[in-house]
Order: sequence, then C-alpha cells, then structure tokens
Amino acid sequence: MAYKEEHLAYILEDLEQKPRDIIAIVGPTCTGKTDLSLALAQELKLPIINADSRLIFAEMNIGTAKPSDAELGLIQHCLINIKKPNEQYSAGAYRDDFDICLKELGGRAIVVGGTGLYLRSALDNLDMPDIGRDIELREELKAM
Repeated sequence: MAYKEEHLAYILEDLEQKPRDIIAIVGPTCTGKTDLSLALAQELKLPIINADSRLIFAEMNIGTAKPSDAELGLIQHCLINIKKPNEQYSAGAYRDDFDICLKELGGRAIVVGGTGLYLRSALDNLDMPDIGRDIELREELKAM
C-alpha cells in the first residue's frame, strides 16, 4: 500500500491529540514510507532519522529505495550514507549513532525504515554488546 494524502491527515490529527517527540514510520521497502515521512517532516518541521540497514551504506542505491538527492535536500536526514559497503555495522552501533543524532536534533525526529532490530535497539534502548566477528567460525561455516 502506497502513501496517500489521508494517511498524512490521519497522523496529523492523531498528533494534535497525543503529541510525541519521536514518530516512527515503519514497514517494508516500497510501501510509501519515504513520501509519507517527507510530507510529515515538512509539515512538522522535523528531521528524519533513517532506520534501514541498507541506507546506512553509501553506494548501495539499487534495490534499497534510498531517497533521491532532491528528497534528501528537502529536509535534514541522519544516518544515511555514513559507512562504506566494506565497513562493519551493527544494531549496537546503530543505537549509539541514533542516540547521538537524536540528542543533536534536540530529542525530536521522525524515524523511518524497516530494519526491526535497528528500530528496537534504538526505541527500546536495547543493550547491544559489541561482539566482533569470529573469523574461524565463518571459515568453518563456509566449508560446510
């Protein structure tokens, strides 16, 4: 289901009754999250924090529904294109980066994406220990 104008109207009406500091727009790729979040962000004058694991990586533009440069220019976006494809990134690193972004944004933002563990780690403040890669285990699994 793609974004429709009545979705924006419904959200704005709900926010009038129950104001929130963080608004989360979540769901799978190509369901209209970007369009809805841009309309809402412009209406409320709020920045957007990415919560999609693929949008974290620069150069990963095909199959990710990454916002266009024009869309990125409409409103402040955080946590998009912050890592190279060969760099490691985790839900724990996302939570740390999310916390920094949210603080820099004054505690108010629209969170948009579909990576459930990223969303849970940030919004539920999960304790995500930094566990490195086990190269030996990876090699053993490759051999299988």
